[in-house]
Amino acid sequence: MTRIVDPEHLKARAQFAGEEADRWKAHHAQQLALLPEGTTVVIDLATGEYVTGGTWHAAREAFEQKFGSAKRFSHSFTVGRPVFVGGGLWLK
Repeated sequence: MTRIVDPEHLKARAQFAGEEADRWKAHHAQQLALLPEGTTVVIDLATGEYVTGGTWHAAREAFEQKFGSAKRFSHSFTVGRPVFVGGGLWLK
C-alpha cells in the first residue's frame, strides 16, 4: 500500500494540533504554572489527558506507558522554553 503525503493536509493538521494545544494550555494555565521550567508535557489531544517528564524522551515513554504504542493525536511542549518551528521562527 502506497501512502500519499499531501503537504497541505499535513500543514492543516499541524495548525489544528497547535490551536488545540493552545486552547488546552489556556485551560490548564494554573496547573502548568506549578510545573518546574524545563518539564516536558505531552497531551493526548483527543482526551485532554497528559503526562510530564524531565526530558522529552521521559515524557514520551510515560505517554506510551499510559496510552500504549498505538498512534494517537498528541502534542508536546516544554514548560518555559520557546518552541523551534522549521524555518527559524521562535515562538514562546
